[in-house]
Amino acid sequence: MLAVARGAGPVDADHDVELPPFDPRFAAELLAALPDGVVVADPELRIVQANAAAGALLGCDPAALIGRSLPDLYWCPVEGTALALADRAARATNARAIRTADGKRRVLLVHGLEIAGRCALVLRDPGDLHDTLDRLVLSESSLRSVSDSSPDGICVHHQGRLVYVNRALCAQWGGPIEELIGRSSLDLAHPLDLEQVKARQQSLAEGKPVAPYVDLRLKRRDGSVWVAQVGAVNVVYEGKPSVLVVARDVTEQRQLQARLGQVDRMVALGTLAAGVAHEIGNPLTYVLLRLDAATVRAAELRRAVGADGGHLLPIIDELAGHVAAVSDGARRVRAIVSELKVFARADEDEELTRIDVTAPLERALSMAAHELKGLTVVRSFAPAPPVMGQSGKLTQVFLNLVLNAVHALHAAAAAGLNEIRIAVWGEAGQTLIAITDTGCGLGAEDVGRVFDPFYATSTPGQGVGLGLAITHAIVTGLAGQIRVESQPGAGATFTVSLPAAA
Repeated sequence: MLAVARGAGPVDADHDVELPPFDPRFAAELLAALPDGVVVADPELRIVQANAAAGALLGCDPAALIGRSLPDLYWCPVEGTALALADRAARATNARAIRTADGKRRVLLVHGLEIAGRCALVLRDPGDLHDTLDRLVLSESSLRSVSDSSPDGICVHHQGRLVYVNRALCAQWGGPIEELIGRSSLDLAHPLDLEQVKARQQSLAEGKPVAPYVDLRLKRRDGSVWVAQVGAVNVVYEGKPSVLVVARDVTEQRQLQARLGQVDRMVALGTLAAGVAHEIGNPLTYVLLRLDAATVRAAELRRAVGADGGHLLPIIDELAGHVAAVSDGARRVRAIVSELKVFARADEDEELTRIDVTAPLERALSMAAHELKGLTVVRSFAPAPPVMGQSGKLTQVFLNLVLNAVHALHAAAAAGLNEIRIAVWGEAGQTLIAITDTGCGLGAEDVGRVFDPFYATSTPGQGVGLGLAITHAIVTGLAGQIRVESQPGAGATFTVSLPAAA
């Protein structure tokens, strides 16, 4: 314990020995002789003193450190000030990433002190810490191995640039890792979801630790789209603040959910159609009976008036014409109601019966009459054997194909021939039905994928790409086949082949 005696230098209170006055040169010589680096900064964190050991550790002359900002010595400039203040107050030793004079990263043990308002950092070569760093490198290698074994796509990006990508993400993207490393992470986002991705990255940059899992559309190398459940978290990768992203491919799962939703809607539509057809059927029958009675009475009235009726005959004939027109319209409504009943019964439990395919064909054309306005429909029905099938399902097949032809004609917007040709014929124990349009046609890629679920070639709003997929499923379920022949600008022909009934 030291004490100060009046008029003298320091005194050792335990031994009552007077010590010589403190010489500041001793402090300077001691600082220069220390094997550890020492850096002293003023309250504004400007370096005012540094010893030779500090210069050696940082790769520069100690005089070059004077006047520099203390936070600049830390590797991460964003965290430099916070780390310097933490070290000044900690009075503890921490392993810190330091930036050397030549811009390299070096890990040093840093012990911070605060003396007389000044900050002193004692820097030491970690020595044994190199073994720890080696273990960290091995741990990172193990982490890469685990990541590459994951079925989910995993990537790490620093300041928006990809610095690590695992094998699964390369496979999902459809290209080699060399083409992904260094790219902007936004290049993988679909344009429609780009703003959402930017917002999530901004929230992470502002300090939010995690971006929760959401469904996002992503782009593959060839421009195709896949749906992934994407989550992200802030991490430190290779000593740099980065973002780790996990992307789980849920494309098929979402397609299945959409298909189930479509099936539910079709079931609801079928139930509604059956109910509406039943409710309309009874009053419609009453209307038709009354119209028939009015027609009979008009004929009787005309005969009663006879040739001498004079001016009454034209009035009676006009009324009879009105009744006939209304009766014709009511019968058309009854035909549509009958078709709705058949369509509503088109389920898996319906029994297979012998069917002449021209009947469901005509029913489909009747149901599509509104869409066919302004188009020419050419029928060519040759004798063909009946097939085993379900009337409702075959009506659905032909309706889908007719509407597909209508959409192709509308997409072409041709000023010339707008024609749909429908042919039926028998051949080698098969009944064939061909529906040809003079529309815009299909490219080679479309021909190969046109029966895939959710692959739509029509303009947005005309469908979700399920019509031809359902048509294919129904035809193959009846042991039949469907094929398409088309070229861009030359229309398309869909041919259904069904085995003839025994």
